[in-house]
Amino acid sequence: MCVNTNPFKTMTHCSNMSDGNPTLRTTRDESTSHQQEKRQRTAETTMIFLRDQIECFAKHVLQQICELFIDLPNDGSTTVFGERTNGLPGRKYVYRPGFQTGPWTRGVIPYPPTPAVKDLLVEFFATSSAHHLSRNFLVHEKPRFIRISGVTLKEQLVGDAAIDHELMSIIIRRYSQADQEADKESPYLSWRHPIEPEFSTFVLSDFDYLHTKSIQNQLCANELKYDITSSQLFFTPVPRPEGWMVVFWDMIKRFITVIDPLYTKQCPQPPTQQRDEIIAWKLHYALFHCLNEYYAGWPTSKHGWTVKFMPVSDNIVTRHETGACIIHIARQFDGEKLKLPITKVRFLF
Repeated sequence: MCVNTNPFKTMTHCSNMSDGNPTLRTTRDESTSHQQEKRQRTAETTMIFLRDQIECFAKHVLQQICELFIDLPNDGSTTVFGERTNGLPGRKYVYRPGFQTGPWTRGVIPYPPTPAVKDLLVEFFATSSAHHLSRNFLVHEKPRFIRISGVTLKEQLVGDAAIDHELMSIIIRRYSQADQEADKESPYLSWRHPIEPEFSTFVLSDFDYLHTKSIQNQLCANELKYDITSSQLFFTPVPRPEGWMVVFWDMIKRFITVIDPLYTKQCPQPPTQQRDEIIAWKLHYALFHCLNEYYAGWPTSKHGWTVKFMPVSDNIVTRHETGACIIHIARQFDGEKLKLPITKVRFLF
């Protein structure tokens, strides 16, 4: 009598018998399908939670800014935050699409302030009275009305307070002016076009951004000093609970670059990346919704884009420092890298 003493062959034979059992195979298939459905439900629940979190914070910011200007009359004398129009402006036709080249290659970068400027600011705010600082130091009406007191400037530029929505808006507004002043050879073209942070606030809070007058003023108004269809790089700062981040659109390469100062080169996948990607895509579709409504023949399609997350420093920064970092990044990002790296010294200047 021949006896099989090889246990491996016996196990293989039993396994083959089990594989041939339709009941066991069906049970395994059902288990795999159940696990896939469970993972899908978990992913969907996570996405819903993140979207609700994004919307909740944006609505909180929206409410805060509305309360700042509750005393302003909505009589058309100036564009106020959240003011909407009944219709859309007439579409502008893009006849000869083309893009401006970067300012670094043409030598038209605005000069940075000297180190003495910081010392002068510190001295001024240290010696100014509380009554003097209570006045509005900055008032500007285009693309919408903004006013900032001396107290706010002292707390956020010299003190330890984080840069808020309104001061970020006025700084980005001033940087746009500086770009135009530096590029005297091509005053009607601009390589980059900033969009103030209210764009992200309106979009992420599900506010009617398309009919918002200040958004129209930034993307299609006749008062624009240059033709934005020539701009290769669009960008907007985005406030979040963790601090500021900035989103760039490269209209030629079709890259959406997300830069958060809290991303470090030592952390390959930031903990907020999934939520930041949701934000980036929502802003992307909203931006092209506006551009395709305000213009006929916008030179770049909204399709075929890729999101990139770029760590730009190994420095550890706090939430309150992210605003100053974003200001530096917005000035020094050339579409691929920072022309000047982030250091603690360069945070604000």
